[in-house]
Amino acid sequence: MENKTLGIVATVLGVLILLSTLYIAGTQLNKSDLPKCPDLKCPEPVIQTVTETVTEEVEVQTDYKQNVVDALLSEVAKDKALRKCDGVKYDEEEIAVKKVYPGFVVEENSDEEVTVSGVKVKLNYDDGKCYRTLVCGLDAEEELSCK
Repeated sequence: MENKTLGIVATVLGVLILLSTLYIAGTQLNKSDLPKCPDLKCPEPVIQTVTETVTEEVEVQTDYKQNVVDALLSEVAKDKALRKCDGVKYDEEEIAVKKVYPGFVVEENSDEEVTVSGVKVKLNYDDGKCYRTLVCGLDAEEELSCK
């Protein structure tokens, strides 16, 4: 019984010593953290804002219709037949896309090659003197075909 009492007393004393040490250490830290302002005109704390830029890769869906329109405009620069409208020859700078109609078809084969068809484009020649509507597409090799 005496050994139990001595063990309990030793444990209680150990806990008291530990608590008093933590209390003293805590008060010492708090005193050193406080600003010393005898005249009570302490500077305001400065808030610092930290910004972090996060860059994340996002998969962008291919604009198949725009690819066909870009290929058509590139072909207009090369092909003299596309620069003719109602028998009149136009410069490539005089030709612009008037309208791209909704709807088109995208097909992907087993080799993941993509074919785009059915893109209907209205070309405007020399500010509306002539119009021409073509239905175009791109094959898997990115070759343009128009009707």
